[in-house]
Amino acid sequence: MPNDQEGANELIKRVIDCLSQYNLSCIKFGMEATSHYAWHLHLYLASSSELLPYQPTFYVFNPSIVKGFKKIYTFLPKTDSIDAIIIASIALGSVS
Repeated sequence: MPNDQEGANELIKRVIDCLSQYNLSCIKFGMEATSHYAWHLHLYLASSSELLPYQPTFYVFNPSIVKGFKKIYTFLPKTDSIDAIIIASIALGSVS
């Protein structure tokens, strides 16, 4: 997905599709505070009238916190996909 308004709109669409598919009523977003990248996306998602009915909650983590939590999983490589899983685990409070 591109890192622009079109990509953010696609993300919103995919999130709503997933929420509908699984009959969910709320959404949590976890993201790493990576300068303006996370900030703009956070503001855009938070102001989305399409997401508002799902009571979005946002968790924005300092990259050093994500790195610290990732040390629990010493066997995992450093990739954006793996970092996303770690961030989701932290946001859900399910790091074990």
